[in-house]
Amino acid sequence: MAECGRNLKDEGEYPCDIIISHLISLRRIDDQIHDAFYTEEAIDLPITDSRILLNLRFTENQLDEWRREAYSDEFKSSKSFPVSI
Repeated sequence: MAECGRNLKDEGEYPCDIIISHLISLRRIDDQIHDAFYTEEAIDLPITDSRILLNLRFTENQLDEWRREAYSDEFKSSKSFPVSI
């Protein structure tokens, strides 16, 4: 899925491809959140556990980076494509 997202972003055959690639990257972050916080081992840990806090900080950094991508000029210009049905 990550490779498909990169291809959409790099090749950009259609104006909406960059938006789709952005959503794919968000889905990848979602998978990582699930893997980090919803395991048998992690589910019972307190929020103050160092393993939880480390994963939480990592996730926050990834989401911050994802948000920065959303506000890039390239992304903004792709949102103005004409829609036809």
